[in-house]
Amino acid sequence: MKEAKKLHEEYQKKLKHLQQTCPHEKQSDWMEEWWAPGHSTGRMVKVCSNCNKVLQAKRPCHDCRKECPEKDLRAGDGHILPYGAYYCEACHASALKKAKAKK
Repeated sequence: MKEAKKLHEEYQKKLKHLQQTCPHEKQSDWMEEWWAPGHSTGRMVKVCSNCNKVLQAKRPCHDCRKECPEKDLRAGDGHILPYGAYYCEACHASALKKAKAKK
């Protein structure tokens, strides 16, 4: 198992270097991301066709279902709002207000 771990670490190091130095000249269309067959992450991504680095990601708002860039979404904290739920700015404020009113 030590050899397999060593090979995996070497691969990860080389892939990281490739992704950092790649010019990302050609990217894919939007596609659904899967962490395993039949298991979606819930987000759409564009990846570099050369190095497979995720260049853009978007997912739907939990409430209004509008697709937004992932960087603009607010995540649920698992206490007030459900963990794994992502909200656009407007829906996040509304969801927080509703959740606090229920307490």
